[in-house]
Amino acid sequence: MVLSGAPATLIRAALLIDADNFHDPDQLRAIHSQFGQHAGKGFICHAHGDVKRLYEVRLKPVWQELAARLIPCLPLNKNTTDANLIVDALVLHFQFGVRRFGIASGDADFAPLSLQLREFGCEVTCFARKSIAFESIVSYYDRVVRFDTLPDKPEPIQMVLVAANQQGLSDICKEVQATSVQRTESVQSADQPISDHALKTKNAIATSPQQVNKDGEAVQKILDALPQWRPNTVKQLNQMGSPMRAAGVKKGNAPLCQLFRKYPSYFTVLPLSGPPKQVRLEKLP
Repeated sequence: MVLSGAPATLIRAALLIDADNFHDPDQLRAIHSQFGQHAGKGFICHAHGDVKRLYEVRLKPVWQELAARLIPCLPLNKNTTDANLIVDALVLHFQFGVRRFGIASGDADFAPLSLQLREFGCEVTCFARKSIAFESIVSYYDRVVRFDTLPDKPEPIQMVLVAANQQGLSDICKEVQATSVQRTESVQSADQPISDHALKTKNAIATSPQQVNKDGEAVQKILDALPQWRPNTVKQLNQMGSPMRAAGVKKGNAPLCQLFRKYPSYFTVLPLSGPPKQVRLEKLP
């Protein structure tokens, strides 16, 4: 494990992008920026993927901005992106002394690579999309940064708020509640459980501004007791009790996870099933 106090400029670093997985220009820029904040300037950036994906016209300026070296997969019937990236990581470590890695992919195929690199004394950060990240991903990396993926046809939230001003808040709340019930019934009839993201979205629409402000104040007190907690990162549940009690945020004998579950828009208790072990901060109040 790389010591957190070591200067980033003394540790060779490399960001390896699975372009078959990450190919949105804004997300690629965000990944590069966040890894740069952690690894320092001048790190290596390699992008692996299918040749058609790598050389898309819309991605050309992005690769130029990131100073990325493009490494297309072999022209075989089977996609070789994952194998290319794994080989590249090992070469960078053994031949060039890279000890700090960023892997932009939530593919579980890279979990063995991360474990092996960590055994070699490397530090590995994973950048993953929430929609495809495997559940136990936080156990295989030193740091995990998740990215939300916008739906193809987002809900017209702004239109609902405008209508609320015209028709009255009570009428809109009834309409939203009726719509939510219809969606729940249709989903249950298809034997498909409502996703955690869908529940959070529905709750956010039905929550009053006063409640939002109240929740935001309570969440800020929690974050004041746990400084330097950044969105899309995870903290161990068993390490948060003492500082939260010292700050007066945690009182009584109720399980700590219950406190975080009171604010689902801000926190996610992990794993989603089974004994709670970690908490992910979704956003700042």
